[in-house]
Amino acid sequence: MIRLISKSKLGLILFVIILQATESKQKNSGTQNTNKKKDYNYAVFIDAVSRNFSPKDIRKNNKLLISELEMLNDTLSYCKIEVFTLDGLHYLTYKYFIIDINGKLFFDNCLPYELSRFQNVPTEYLDFYISPYHTISRSALTSASKTVDSLYNVLRPGQNKEKFKIFMCSNIEEMDILSNMTKYYGYVGGFTNMEEKYAVYAYDSPIHKHEFVHLILGKRSGMGYILGEGIPTLYGGVSPQISYYEGRMELQEGYRKALYNFEKLYNREISNAKNNVPSYTIAAVVCEYIRRKFGLDELLALYYNPNINDDNLLVELARKVLLPKNV
Repeated sequence: MIRLISKSKLGLILFVIILQATESKQKNSGTQNTNKKKDYNYAVFIDAVSRNFSPKDIRKNNKLLISELEMLNDTLSYCKIEVFTLDGLHYLTYKYFIIDINGKLFFDNCLPYELSRFQNVPTEYLDFYISPYHTISRSALTSASKTVDSLYNVLRPGQNKEKFKIFMCSNIEEMDILSNMTKYYGYVGGFTNMEEKYAVYAYDSPIHKHEFVHLILGKRSGMGYILGEGIPTLYGGVSPQISYYEGRMELQEGYRKALYNFEKLYNREISNAKNNVPSYTIAAVVCEYIRRKFGLDELLALYYNPNINDDNLLVELARKVLLPKNV
């Protein structure tokens, strides 16, 4: 039973929540009526900076400060958490709703509480939730669904085609709040929650092939940026506005001007806070080489291999090149 939450109690309990935050997995049923929820996605950050980390993980390398604590009604409250680096640099502000379940307080993600503003339009392979500030034709949404079908046929032929949720936001701020952020000093045009099988992006076009590829491939067991972002960029471009081949042209221009080299791009020593085209594209270039040299099946096998990461990927490729044909 959800009870009235006093502000003084919230302050005390929130301090405990931050120090002893649950490591619960994200299993949000997507409904705002918490009485009917069977599972809760408590205290899980899903943004691009700290994906899948709980407050307990964040606390290890950051300082957290409660900056705002408000009661919305007798069953629902929210707080904001400022995140600072250990040397005092403020770089994120999170917002979480607070719910009382059988006398215990938990954080809940913002997304289910924001959906009442979004228009739901289902298609064959995508369930769209569209910002009230967007005007998107039905034919464009249908075309996006067909794009998912085509990508499935290329990347996972013969696999069962799952249906995904797409949250189309009108601006970065609207997108950020769906990932529990009210202030973020970087730039992300979209992100995918592969565990919950949804994508969020702030573009006018409903077709975002990069995020579609993320959803189709699902979460990989291994760690690594090159395969994780390279395949979606190779097959889906950097964004709806920038194709992989346009990214290659920008990359070639950067090489011509000596702005970077392969080693710095591969090791992500080039900042992509305002322009992620070079880093995404170099990852796709590596993936294109693997596809041409060994085939798509081998590229996907590397993607799903839990032992492959950015540090050993090139060594593994060299081993495959040098390996005798009969071995």
